[in-house]
Amino acid sequence: MKKNRAEMSIFVTDESVGLFQYNANALEQTSATPIELESGIVENGKILDPQSLYRKLFTRFKEMQIKPKKIRFVIQEQNILIREISIKKDDLQKKTIANYLNEQQSKTLNFPFSKPIITYFVKEETETEFFLTIYIADEDLLQDYYDIFERLKVKQVLFDMPSLSLYHFYQKRTEDDLSNTLLATIYNRTLSIHVIEDNVPVFSMIEELEGSGEPFFENIENYLERIANYYRYNIRKDKKTIYRALIFNLADRMDHEYFVKHMGLKLKSFITTIVDLAEIEPTLKAFSKINVVAYASNQMAQANANNLTNFKIDRVQKSRLYANLIMVLSLAIFSVMSLIYIPYRLILQEIAIQENINANLSLQLEALRTEIPQETIYSQVQKDYSNAFDYLTEQSTSPNRYLFDLFSEVTANLSVISYKVDQSKNEITFVLSANSQVELNEYFLQIYENYGVIANLNDVNRWMIDEPVRKWISTYVMEVKVLYA
Repeated sequence: MKKNRAEMSIFVTDESVGLFQYNANALEQTSATPIELESGIVENGKILDPQSLYRKLFTRFKEMQIKPKKIRFVIQEQNILIREISIKKDDLQKKTIANYLNEQQSKTLNFPFSKPIITYFVKEETETEFFLTIYIADEDLLQDYYDIFERLKVKQVLFDMPSLSLYHFYQKRTEDDLSNTLLATIYNRTLSIHVIEDNVPVFSMIEELEGSGEPFFENIENYLERIANYYRYNIRKDKKTIYRALIFNLADRMDHEYFVKHMGLKLKSFITTIVDLAEIEPTLKAFSKINVVAYASNQMAQANANNLTNFKIDRVQKSRLYANLIMVLSLAIFSVMSLIYIPYRLILQEIAIQENINANLSLQLEALRTEIPQETIYSQVQKDYSNAFDYLTEQSTSPNRYLFDLFSEVTANLSVISYKVDQSKNEITFVLSANSQVELNEYFLQIYENYGVIANLNDVNRWMIDEPVRKWISTYVMEVKVLYA
């Protein structure tokens, strides 16, 4: 049987892998059921056990007689960040926008990845500036998946986002105007919210969802309304408003009817559509929810939809890698054969030199011992000064406890870029970053509420003698200065 080499879409979550491969002769699914993953193989989108993931994909490819040359990999939502920035054309000079963005990493652009990779979309261009929406991912994470796909003999890997695939898939099958929409995708444990402006995502947020029943749906409602207000008042300064909400339920624990029954009467602030893709595309009725994401991504590839998250990954060619290995091996053999005797002679010489140094030091030590004066007698003034210094040293307050208090208020959504302690001024300076100004403001208020000194209240746990001073370094980077007693 001839193997199918058509392009395949793959969506990997922490629990399973969804696959879909387009067949030009018949629109049919590659696999009706996802590949189940045991705990510890993938966590938060990161591969912890690459060998197990490779074996599962290899086995399924072999069972289904598929050998794709190209894979469209759908990245988990929490592994992609979205930011809006502007670049002055004078700053670019002769550089391209891509080169400029790479140069500004860890300078004016800071991301929570050790090795970020960036792609961008030009939203607007004026005579003096470019206004961009940039998409950021962890290159190490993408390289890990690329390693597995190359072992499966895949020649090319493209990248996609689940929410964006579902949005474009539905947009092409409806007459509704979705150009400005609040897009929500519910997974088993998380809620993904994107603000779509002029058909381009300009803001994203990922939150963990816990609980069940009515509180579960109330949490979704609260998050959507908060993000809509944040977009309107913080991002667009009350110049734009989102009126339409589009919701996709990809949580395995809730079928579509149950979700519509409990969610349908909420979100009265929006024109809300809870999408049932199976009604639009009957083929999807036999699909699991994770396979629906892979299917939507694959269909958008067939329609040549613009891919905003097509990150460019630099891969080392195998021929060059093998040549480097041969060169390193040759150099190692030459070094071992030709440099054994020389280090040995150098070590013997160093031992002799060190023995002479030790002998000279022994003679100097004896000479110094003979020159040691008798025990010094100190005056009463000197003793009093020493006692006073020891007392003041014991009474001085170490700022370590205050640093511990400030660090204890840093949540998982915040990152401490740097901190500084000035004991001469009793001042501690923190620089923090987050995905939103709301989280930074909450931290600023929280530390003063917990540790600020209150008049007529004797509380040893309150040590902050004045209100903290806040300074915005950039949109999502804030400097906080506090004074301690």
